Amino acid sequence: MTRFLAKLIDWILVGIVIGIVIIPLTIGLAFSGAGGFGGFGFSPGAILTNVVLYGLAIGYFAFLESNRGQTLGKMLLKLQVQGPDGQFPTMEQALKRNAYMLLGIIPVLGGLAYFVVTIYIAVTINNDTVARQGWHDEFGGGTRVLKIG
Repeated sequence: MTRFLAKLIDWILVGIVIGIVIIPLTIGLAFSGAGGFGGFGFSPGAILTNVVLYGLAIGYFAFLESNRGQTLGKMLLKLQVQGPDGQFPTMEQALKRNAYMLLGIIPVLGGLAYFVVTIYIAVTINNDTVARQGWHDEFGGGTRVLKIG
């Protein structure tokens, strides 16, 4: 539950910052004729918006996890991501453990796929009563999240 709360805090913070970027981008694309609102999300504007949104989100998570071992949400809840060697994860490991977020780029079904994978990650964390590693931690090369305070 603590990891979920940390992710929720991060998404709220990231959402505020991304909103500052995405809202003008979406409005600009809509008025430029790039079609930010039509075609069930398959328009160039909608796809570009998703690429920017999830690119910034993955960048936030991967950069902070690889450089500090913590995102802002993890800092607040005293959690830290470690690589398999006990150090901060490498950028590659951090990118891999957060790669599932790229599903959100896919128009229409991407949000649903992201939601399903998030549930699967929660289940795998819950089922691993010893290490509390989720599927994404294993995919990230054996990263783990530890309580540090």
